[in-house]
Amino acid sequence: MEMMQAAVDIIGGGVLARFPALRVGFLEGNCPWVPFLLWRLDEHYEWRREWDAPNFTLTPTEYFKRQCSVSVDCDEEPAKYTVDWLGEANIVFSTDYPHADAKYPEASERFLRLPLSDAAKRKIMWDNRARLYGLACGSTVRSPV
Repeated sequence: MEMMQAAVDIIGGGVLARFPALRVGFLEGNCPWVPFLLWRLDEHYEWRREWDAPNFTLTPTEYFKRQCSVSVDCDEEPAKYTVDWLGEANIVFSTDYPHADAKYPEASERFLRLPLSDAAKRKIMWDNRARLYGLACGSTVRSPV
């Protein structure tokens, strides 16, 4: 619930609209909550934007896609629905290490068994994290996917 509340505050409060270069990571909170929340925020935006968001130039989903990332744990099978709704560009992989319930050291292998395309797995494990943290991926870095 804390992730949802933070997303509502950051998006609905206009933080992303005012700071378009800001990148926000919703980490350590899974990702299946995102489709419902963005659907609901977009619905509310369509209904009341002239009162609640007169300065918005994008929908809440568009702001999220432009500036936010959310993490997925290695065995989070409902992540498939988040990829279906949001796309694969805003999701990053988390091993959840060193938490007691982490699947480490088998986390990467378990993630690779999720019902996602190889292209989505590569983006989630490597490309999206590099983009979120502003890291350049050199030719020496190899993806396991």
